[in-house]
Amino acid sequence: MNKFASYLCLSIVAVLVASPAWSVSITNQDGEVRRITITENGERSEREISVNETVELCEQGCFITFPDGTLTAYQGDEKIGIRNGGPALLK
Repeated sequence: MNKFASYLCLSIVAVLVASPAWSVSITNQDGEVRRITITENGERSEREISVNETVELCEQGCFITFPDGTLTAYQGDEKIGIRNGGPALLK
């Protein structure tokens, strides 16, 4: 029974380590640099995103304020584009 418990623990650890980290992927599809505000775990920060740049943010979910003023909550598994200063869901 001891070996079984050891194998079970090792299997669980392997699955957890191999699991992908979730994050919000944001691509700036506008023709100019855009600045977003991220609020994650109560901490607020700003990030500039260059034209056609894609950034990965918010591994545990967050709120993002876009240049057009739109405030949106994300879980950490979305792909978002910035179009006309606002969010656009990508497939």
